[in-house]
Amino acid sequence: MSRWRKRMLTVLFLCYAAVLVWAILCKLQPPSEILAEQMDKPVLNLYPFRLDRSSPDLIRNQLREIRANILLFVPMGLYLSLLWGPGRGRRTLLTALAVSYSLEAAQYILRIGNADVTDLITNTAGALLGLGLYALFTKLLGKRTEGILTGVALVCTVAILTLMAVMILMN
Repeated sequence: MSRWRKRMLTVLFLCYAAVLVWAILCKLQPPSEILAEQMDKPVLNLYPFRLDRSSPDLIRNQLREIRANILLFVPMGLYLSLLWGPGRGRRTLLTALAVSYSLEAAQYILRIGNADVTDLITNTAGALLGLGLYALFTKLLGKRTEGILTGVALVCTVAILTLMAVMILMN
């Protein structure tokens, strides 16, 4: 990989990481609003995939959150595969698990969300899905994988940053 492409991917990955932290810790709201709404006690859920069945809307929201967690971490699997190259699956998964654990711990310590083992599992599954997509693209596209995925990452990052800017300006 060229030095220029590696630098660009690193910058794109850092942008993704910033969006990831904002999405998980701040729920896409300004940090000041989240900190103002701190809970009295931190919440820790150690039972994976335990759904509160008290209402259909609540179940739908919990399933939507599971899907969102998976989707949020797919880019991590793709980015780290691009940056580190093939054959680094274990390293990528351990990194995703460590990042997920750190974000869950921050939610617990700051009392700004529920620290949940389900999130650890689904976030890591998202990174695994990203690894699988990278392997599939490599098989289908061969040597063009790096260039094509870098272009897709650039377009997606610009689109997401633009959307974030619009969200911030509308608040």
